[in-house]
Amino acid sequence: MPDPGRVIRIAELLTEKPLLAIGINREKMDSKDIKRAKKELEKKYEVPVVEPLSEGVDEIIDAMIDIHDK
Repeated sequence: MPDPGRVIRIAELLTEKPLLAIGINREKMDSKDIKRAKKELEKKYEVPVVEPLSEGVDEIIDAMIDIHDK
């Protein structure tokens, strides 16, 4: 997995927008790996973290709505 901090910095520079949420690519990860990654990323970046294939994207959509409503 690429360094999430680096990917986030690049995305923020390109979009000129703050981090809204994180989607995890679960390739080569079991459920324990996903759970651990979610916990670490949520704590570090304080945004919703989802594995879209199994969890859907409702949390990301909710974050988008919250930003739009501000």
